[in-house]
Amino acid sequence: MQPSKLLVVGIACSALTALVLGVWLLGSSSGTGERFAVLPESTVGTGAAPEVVQADSYLAIETSAGGVLIRDVRQRPEATAMGDDLYALTSLAATTSTPFGITFNATDGTFAIGLEAEPLGATRRAAEAYFLSLVGVGESDACLLDVYVGTVARVNEFYAGRNLGFSFCAGSVPLPQ
Repeated sequence: MQPSKLLVVGIACSALTALVLGVWLLGSSSGTGERFAVLPESTVGTGAAPEVVQADSYLAIETSAGGVLIRDVRQRPEATAMGDDLYALTSLAATTSTPFGITFNATDGTFAIGLEAEPLGATRRAAEAYFLSLVGVGESDACLLDVYVGTVARVNEFYAGRNLGFSFCAGSVPLPQ
């Protein structure tokens, strides 16, 4: 395939993934208002709180099991505002080598992770490691957050359209390595 055609296909695939995840995130809003509060760094306690990084602020996202304190991902250098309180937390460039995309819906505190390459198991593990580092939580707190992990038919028809979950959370879908 010619390099120019490959670039066009890459841009189209990335745009499609962002669109699918964005539509899912916008559709997942409960309409009950914000589920989180911004906490300035000075109010973050010790103990179970993530590592305090100078100039960061944190979000307390309410879950059915209580609040989860995460870094305010909207202020991270990786964050790109996509409008309507939707943020891309990975590069939108078609030339990126990252095999996944992550978005954050600030309206309801939800995340979506799009797996964009096979093998899905390895891609999910890479996305999980990036996500945990980005939001500054451990696996147990990540399982409390509302996170959709999925893929599209272009990548894998069998797993497309399903919430695959984090591999370390109860109820996740086992993926081929």
